[in-house]
Amino acid sequence: MKARQTDGNIVTYPQLPSTWNGKKGHYINFRNVDKKTLESEGFYDVVQPSYNPQTQNIGGIEWDSKKKVFTRKITDIDFSATYEVTEEKDGKIVKTGEIKNTYDVDTKKTQLIEILKGQANKLLSSTDWQVVRKAERDIAIDDDVKTKRAEIIAEYDKKKKEVNAKKKYENLLSYNTTFFPVKLD
Repeated sequence: MKARQTDGNIVTYPQLPSTWNGKKGHYINFRNVDKKTLESEGFYDVVQPSYNPQTQNIGGIEWDSKKKVFTRKITDIDFSATYEVTEEKDGKIVKTGEIKNTYDVDTKKTQLIEILKGQANKLLSSTDWQVVRKAERDIAIDDDVKTKRAEIIAEYDKKKKEVNAKKKYENLLSYNTTFFPVKLD
């Protein structure tokens, strides 16, 4: 992809025009001209930077004069950002004076733990009937079911402890909530 700055605006070209009326003349087969000619007409490469969308924001396209390319600015998300709580009183929005974190660690932990609970419950649900049978009629739970349920519960407890040990919001964003990752032989 190429881009060009015209009258203060950046115009991107997913595909170059086949013809071009430029500063240096009229080009019939503009898509096949060399890089030097393209640059003399203001066409430069658009470089897509790599970034982590969980911890970074990508901005609009801009000119990088040092590298002579168009690119996008990458900024880190400010996980320490705060906001002042507001409420409506008598039809007006008023500030309460309470300051909260925009990215609340405790709220994120709660969300992750709920995901873990849901996964554990899903894994346990196929054998719940044996637990109910044991409670209602005192019929023993199969040994392999006891073992599998104990593994699931232990995995949930382990993962919950890992989540609660995290102190930073950005670390919680990348936490893997998958139970029992697939083992490749």
